[in-house]
Amino acid sequence: MQAMNKNYLFYLIQNIKSIFLIGGVFFGLLIFSGLWGNDFKLSFLGVIDFIFGMVGGLCYGF
Repeated sequence: MQAMNKNYLFYLIQNIKSIFLIGGVFFGLLIFSGLWGNDFKLSFLGVIDFIFGMVGGLCYGF
């Protein structure tokens, strides 16, 4: 039973990491569209989410 909980937790962590990774890529694209359209607020949010995504991507690498 304990091993099963461990596997589930690992699976959950992997899912969270992949969500961050996908989010980082998606909002990274939003940065460029935001800067291109001079929409400062959108690009600022994109930068924040891109940083989170990069952190998730680095964690996913390890």
